[in-house]
Amino acid sequence: MIHAILHQMHDPLYAAMPVFLVFIAIEAVAYRFERDEPTAGRGYSAIDSRTSIAMGFGALTPGLAAEDSRCE
Repeated sequence: MIHAILHQMHDPLYAAMPVFLVFIAIEAVAYRFERDEPTAGRGYSAIDSRTSIAMGFGALTPGLAAEDSRCE
């Protein structure tokens, strides 16, 4: 039985993705109903968002370069 569970969990991304999406939905609902701060003062600034996206692409680039070199 444990072998079957470990076989299904070979790639933990399949288990993590639904949990991640549920937490994003919870955050969106909480953000929508939050009343402590004025609307203009909550959320993410454009500079923070741009920095996070750039860092994400930067983290992916070495992995993609390594995959391309293995395919040759």
